[in-house]
Formats: sequence, structure tokens, C-alpha cells
Amino acid sequence: EYIESFIKFVESREFYDYFPHYEGMKLIPVFSSLNIKEDMIKLLTKNNIYCLVMKGNTMDLVNYSEINKEEK
Repeated sequence: EYIESFIKFVESREFYDYFPHYEGMKLIPVFSSLNIKEDMIKLLTKNNIYCLVMKGNTMDLVNYSEINKEEK
């Protein structure tokens, strides 16, 4: 449910209500988690939201190449 709420927040552009001085700038949403299922990563990718996941001792953007491929 957190992912669905985050997607709705990004789509609503509510961010700019809180930070109006960023209006007109591109919002690059990132959802982070210690652990996330593959189907949720696909949902985030479909909505052009980066997914940051714990991998060993570091965090990794697991869908970076897929989103950048879509943006080209």
C-alpha cells in the first residue's frame, strides 16, 4: 500500500504544493526499501519511479536502466 500511495502522490503533483519554488523543475521520484518484490519493482518502473533497494552493504537503483531506456 505504501507504493500505491507514493504513486498517487507523485501523479497528483502535490509535492509542488509543499515546495512551490520547485515548480517547473523535473521531479525525479525514488522509492526506497530494504527489501522489495519483483512485481513491485515492475510497478514502480511502469510509473517511471526509481527503486532503491538494499544490496549487501549498499543501496542500488535496481530499475535505473529500464527507466532510462524508456525516457530516451
